[in-house]
Amino acid sequence: MGLVSAEALAFSPLALPDLQKTRPVPVTRVGDTAKAAASGVAKDETAGKEWKSIPDAAWPKPGNAKANMTDKREVSLKAGALPVRVSKTPTPRSAENANPVAGEVGVEVLDRNAAERAGIDGLIMAVDSTGGDAQLSID
Repeated sequence: MGLVSAEALAFSPLALPDLQKTRPVPVTRVGDTAKAAASGVAKDETAGKEWKSIPDAAWPKPGNAKANMTDKREVSLKAGALPVRVSKTPTPRSAENANPVAGEVGVEVLDRNAAERAGIDGLIMAVDSTGGDAQLSID
């Protein structure tokens, strides 16, 4: 984009005064539902519903959970109040490198005081298994 001199603008086909003109648009009064329905305007789905505020952020309650992964591909646990999903890692291309988790898996969520004592501004989780690789996700 470049600058245009005043002389060039004077001979330009740009119609800048046209930008100053207003162009009316059709409107419908709020509350005139019969007219709005006839014109195809969607119904207000929020009318008459109470506003629900977003809950305050909260530190998850501490706790632990264990599950046996021997015959399972994935398990959902609740460590304290924190929903956690543990799944076996995808099998790599080379079978000799495959080491999927088998046996028991444990997940522990520590409380906020433990995090502060450790000098950490965040959540501390401990994950343990009887062996193998796993993926962990927090729901």
